[in-house]
Amino acid sequence: MKRALVIGGNGTFAKAAAFELPRGIRLNSVSPNLFVESAEKYKDFFIGFNPIPVEKVANTFIQSALGIETAQNFKIY
Repeated sequence: MKRALVIGGNGTFAKAAAFELPRGIRLNSVSPNLFVESAEKYKDFFIGFNPIPVEKVANTFIQSALGIETAQNFKIY
């Protein structure tokens, strides 16, 4: 439940605040899932989740920072 509140809060904040920023500054959020690289250690906390590679998350952060989108929540599952 706490994870859902944090993810929902971050995504909602990005959507609401992005349009208030001056000079065309963009704001996005990235919500990754369980990483392949740490799946063994945290698998008990993420039952039923499909692990994703950290490289995919890094590419999404790059897309978020350098792309043209704003007020987006990039979910990576």
